[in-house]
Amino acid sequence: GALASPQLLMLSGIGDEATLRAAGGRCRLSLPAVGEGLQDHGAVTVAYECSIADGMSEIKPWMPYLNVLSPLALLKWATRGAGILATTFCDHGAFLRSRPAVELPDVQLRFVPGIGPDPDGVKAYELLGKGVQHPRYGYTLQVINCRPKAVGSVRIASADAMVAPEVRCNYLGRREDVAAIVRGVAVARSLARAGPLGEVSLKEVYPGEEVRSDEEVEAYIRRTLHSANGLSGGCCIGRVVDDELRVHGVAGLRVADG
Repeated sequence: GALASPQLLMLSGIGDEATLRAAGGRCRLSLPAVGEGLQDHGAVTVAYECSIADGMSEIKPWMPYLNVLSPLALLKWATRGAGILATTFCDHGAFLRSRPAVELPDVQLRFVPGIGPDPDGVKAYELLGKGVQHPRYGYTLQVINCRPKAVGSVRIASADAMVAPEVRCNYLGRREDVAAIVRGVAVARSLARAGPLGEVSLKEVYPGEEVRSDEEVEAYIRRTLHSANGLSGGCCIGRVVDDELRVHGVAGLRVADG
C-alpha cells in the first residue's frame, strides 16, 4: 500500500540516504523520492438526526441496550445476499465542484445511513466496535477533499520492520484544501435542508447548529478531519517508478499499488 511499500523499500536500503541513516539503516540505493509524494483525501462529517429508521438501527436494533447483530439482517445477507449487511454502508454519493471556476470535481460526498458516535469518522469506527452508538436515527454526509494539493511523507523511524513509520499527511497544509472542504460543508448542509432529505432532516448533530461562520466551520474541520482512505503516492510514478512500475535503479523490482 501507499504506506507499507515505501516503508519496505526504505527498510531494504532504497530511499533518502539521510533518512535511512537517521533511522539506523543503511543506504543501498539513493532514491530520495521514496515516501515523499504522499497524499490522502481528508474528510469531515455533516450529520442530521431524522424521522425515519436508519441503516444502523437495521444492523443493531437493540442498541444501546444490547450490542447484538439483528438475526433478520444476518438471514437476509446469508440467504439472499441482500439487506444492509450486503452494502459497504457508504455506497451512495456524489462528486461535485465546490465552485463554478473549478474545472473538475474537487469534493466528494458519501451518504451514510446512520450517525457515528464521534464526528471523526475513524474514531467513530473505533467506538462502534466497542458498542458505542449514537442514540437516535439519522444520516451522515461525509465531505471529502478528493483533489488535495498538499503533499506529505512517510518515512521509517527505525530499521526494525515492526516499528510503524512516521506518516505526515499534511492534510490542511494548503489553503485551497481547507477552502474546498469549507465549501463542501456548505453544499452538504444545503442538500440536507432541501428536497427529500429536507423532509426527514431534524437536528443537525455535526458540525452543529452553533457552527455557522466560515471561521467556525474551519475550526470544526481542523478539530475533526480524518482520512477518507485515499492514500496514494508513497512510490510516485515518474519519481520512484517508471510508467511500467519499475523501480528506478533496481533491476527486476516493481511496485504496483497505491
